Formats: sequence, C-alpha cells, structure tokens
Amino acid sequence: MRTNTHSSINDRLFNIKDLPTIPAIHSRILKITEDINYSVDDVSKHIEKDQVLSSKVLKLVNSPFYGLYSDVATIRRAVILLGSNLIRGIILSTSLFDVADKTLPGLWDHSYCCSTVAGFLAKRFNLITIEEIMTGALLHDIGKVLMKKQLPEESKEIEAAVKNSGITTLDAEKAVIKILPMTMPDYGLPRHGTCRG
Repeated sequence: MRTNTHSSINDRLFNIKDLPTIPAIHSRILKITEDINYSVDDVSKHIEKDQVLSSKVLKLVNSPFYGLYSDVATIRRAVILLGSNLIRGIILSTSLFDVADKTLPGLWDHSYCCSTVAGFLAKRFNLITIEEIMTGALLHDIGKVLMKKQLPEESKEIEAAVKNSGITTLDAEKAVIKILPMTMPDYGLPRHGTCRG
C-alpha cells in the first residue's frame, strides 16, 4: 500500500532535474532570448524553421486580444509584438504540452484561450504587466505535465475521483496527495510569468 506523506510526495514530485526534453531548436531560442539585447532577426529565423511553433506564434499574435487591423503574416513582426516572455512561454508550452498531448489532450489550446482572456482582463484593469500575465496564463497548467510524469498513479486516482465523485480537480488533489501550496522548482521558466504550483 502506498503511503502519501508530504515528504514522499515532495521528494517524488520535485526529484527531477528537468522537465521533458524539448527540441534543440527550441532550446536555442530560449538561450538567445535570455539576453535582453537579443536579435529579433535571429529569433525569427529559428522560429521559422519550426512549422508548429510558427503557427502558434502567429495564432497568438492574431488573437482578438491584439485587435490588429490586419493579420500579422510574418514571424519577425510577431516576435516584436509579443515580446520575449510570451515567445518563451509559447516555446515551453509547445514543447512540454505536445509531449503530454496523448495523456492531456487539448492542453495547449486551453492554455492559449486562458492567455488571451488573461490579456483582456489585464488590459481592462489597466495592469502594466500584461505580457507577464499572459505568459503566466499560458503556462498555468505546466504542473499537470509534471504530475503526469512524476506521480502517474496519483494522477489516475485524481482523474477517477473527479469523474466518479463530481468533485473539483483541486479537491481531488487535496484528497489524493494532500497537496499544499508550494513553490515550483526553477525549471528555467520565465521568472515573472510563472505561477506557484
């Protein structure tokens, strides 16, 4: 019988050096954008090499939130409009959520919608950190990827509890793994845009 103490859960959940491996080209873009003086042309050139990443960058920049008079058709302009944090968020969510797509279908689309709505709300309330807020919304479910990888048995129990008992995911997590607010380890995510797990 498995014993879920806070210590054992934390050890298993955080005993991981990296999130699932991301493509080399994505790693290269993340490295480039660490420099505040990064080259837009350099970033754009790398993004253009990845069709899936390119489509997601264009999808977000052409979302209703930006309200542009004409569609953005070039990656270069999209990079300028979105900013480095959102570009990093798109790369990480694309890489990590695609890895988990078979077990968590539709995760990227859900996160995209959350990011767009978060942008609308941030703009409505005149918040100045819109880019960081949208990035946080884009990556808010990254803990689900981590839990699927590190706590597979508990993840199944949580899903079953939600389905069979009609309780919320949060309540199921509290019941199954006795989850408490905790700070996520540093996985190289944008510091201002990430949330607590």
